[in-house]
Amino acid sequence: MATTTAQMASAATVGSPATLRPLVLAQFLCSYAASSLNVAISAIAGDLNTNVTGVQTAITVFTLTMAALMIPGSKLTDILGRKRCFLIGLAVYGVGALIAAASSGLVGLTAGYSLLQGIGTALLIPPVYILATIFYSDMASRARAFGAISAAAGIGAALGPLVGGLITTTTSWRVSFLLQAVLVVGIVFLSRRIEDTRPDRATAPRFSSR
Repeated sequence: MATTTAQMASAATVGSPATLRPLVLAQFLCSYAASSLNVAISAIAGDLNTNVTGVQTAITVFTLTMAALMIPGSKLTDILGRKRCFLIGLAVYGVGALIAAASSGLVGLTAGYSLLQGIGTALLIPPVYILATIFYSDMASRARAFGAISAAAGIGAALGPLVGGLITTTTSWRVSFLLQAVLVVGIVFLSRRIEDTRPDRATAPRFSSR
């Protein structure tokens, strides 16, 4: 059969704003997390009885974890399915946000923010762009989709220090992580309309044993 199941699924949802919305929000969330802690370093260090260097190290480890696992995350996207990997990434990210919010020391912040949120980001970002490519097949709609996702990345990175600083000043840096967990729940809810596009079992890539 010339038309695969994945292609039929994409044809059914192509150009749908409901499909694009969770992808845009997910990109915004990850970009926000990457920049929001930079203005709260001193507050976090004082609250967790650590020093500025320790918090800066946690932020660096988040970036390194995300970057190191992005390629394996891309391959998992094809093995597990795009939507499934996207949801797993959101779940890991959300758990990390809750652990970071409840942390009482640098170890908890590192485990929740640096590791789990870094892993979650590496799992959910590749499906964002793959799903956008699949569901928006013509050049015009694909350009708009990628434009919206790229704009979300820029807005998230720009608002991270502003919103993070405002939250830290008026309440606590922990609230920022709680809001991220709430947004994860919202994205999961919005993702219910996304059709999974897992490749056929016979052609799906696998991790080599060698």
